[in-house]
Amino acid sequence: MNGFTEDCVHFSARMAIPLSSAVPLAQTNPTGLDIAFLGFLGPTVVNLLGAIAILVLGWLIAGLVSSGVRTLLKNTNLDNRLAGMVAGSTGNLSATIETWVSAAIFWVLMILAIVAALNALNLTVVSQPLTNFLNQIFAFLPKLGSAAILTAVAWLVATIAKALVTR
Repeated sequence: MNGFTEDCVHFSARMAIPLSSAVPLAQTNPTGLDIAFLGFLGPTVVNLLGAIAILVLGWLIAGLVSSGVRTLLKNTNLDNRLAGMVAGSTGNLSATIETWVSAAIFWVLMILAIVAALNALNLTVVSQPLTNFLNQIFAFLPKLGSAAILTAVAWLVATIAKALVTR
């Protein structure tokens, strides 16, 4: 053995390092790609494709649901009667109510999809304000439902009282 190899063997024997684990100074990758970069890029690409799939699926679901709500409101006269009671006429107001309600439903569902996509990308700092916004909206829904029930009960009592007074 030459002197350099003997020094390496003695050094590795003293440090309990096998000689085969010595890293050569000039190490080249025949493909030219950095393995560590590919290891990092793989999960990122998968997360990105998952986030895009969540956004597309959310967009499709939001579009279908809002279209269904718009069609349902057009086919029923409930929104027209409510607009007539509130505004005093049933003109073009019913068309704007259908548009507003379906647009609100679309954007609430899209915000849900955006939050899900951001969480799929592990961007919780970015998605946290949207999550807080959705929590406020969903916390308000039971209050809105109870107000609608209270209004319906008040309307029923008023109708019965009117029928009793007029007879």
